[in-house]
Amino acid sequence: MDVGIGMIVFSNGLVSNAARWKPIKLARLIQKSAVLLFLGACRTMVLLYFDYPYDVEEYGMHWNFFYTLALVKLIGEFVASRLHVPYANAIVGVAIALAVQVFLQGEVQEYLFEEPTYREKGLFSLNREGIVSVVGCLAIFFIATDVGRLLYRCRRHRWNVAYIAKGIACLIIIMAVLCYGLDTYGLSPSRRIANSYYVFWIALLSLTDVFLLLVLTLIALCFYYRNGLDTNVRTEDHYYLYDGSLWQAINASGLSYFLLCNVFTGIVKMSTSTVERMSVETSLAVIFCYALATSLFARSQWGHLEAIRWRRMD
Repeated sequence: MDVGIGMIVFSNGLVSNAARWKPIKLARLIQKSAVLLFLGACRTMVLLYFDYPYDVEEYGMHWNFFYTLALVKLIGEFVASRLHVPYANAIVGVAIALAVQVFLQGEVQEYLFEEPTYREKGLFSLNREGIVSVVGCLAIFFIATDVGRLLYRCRRHRWNVAYIAKGIACLIIIMAVLCYGLDTYGLSPSRRIANSYYVFWIALLSLTDVFLLLVLTLIALCFYYRNGLDTNVRTEDHYYLYDGSLWQAINASGLSYFLLCNVFTGIVKMSTSTVERMSVETSLAVIFCYALATSLFARSQWGHLEAIRWRRMD
């Protein structure tokens, strides 16, 4: 889960308007963030109303990931869109992560990890992990924004994919060195407070995924031209690699898919005992039904969106 949360933040930065050099409309940005804040408020009220079991030490008493995502999107998009120097966002992200780590030294980290039962009443005190982790998530977002700009240049200006892969590989080496240095220093990644090790660790994993996808693109590209395959889409966009796939369907309805997965997770958690361990067969059956239901939903949404698009074209 910790990896998934970090990668969601990274993917948001990867495809943000700032990464694609699109002008930022503040009113539109506030509107999108307000939707996430509303979803966060709904989740908080549902948890409290149904007395749903959740770990208070994960984000705090009232905080949740929707609040974090809303603030990261609002602040990250606004700031990143104003940094036009190459790799400025990545440098800012690394600087923020290191500054956070310096801030967290000593008694501050002990204060953040204090047991919930011993905390004084107050909005910040009861939600200290979630609020502080926003800064680390912002660092991930800034790093991802520059990676997105690199990929966008490849698509927009038809840069060599191998050249982009070399740039990603250099970033991977930098993040690996930073992770190794922090590990040598005796630190460990913490999603609760999104410390620097967590930021660089998530960036390293995400960059590795992007690099492997680029390698896959190169292999598919060689196979494509070698076999003389035809396509009705622009080859420089590499859409033929995933056109019509489940991946594209999920990508088209990301927020609704994410919300449905959250609902299904809650249903499974409320209907099964977390104390007694499930058998392997039962676990596989639950996972299969979960994946099947969410995939069918994504495909149905994709068909609906495609029908709307074709009607507009007609």
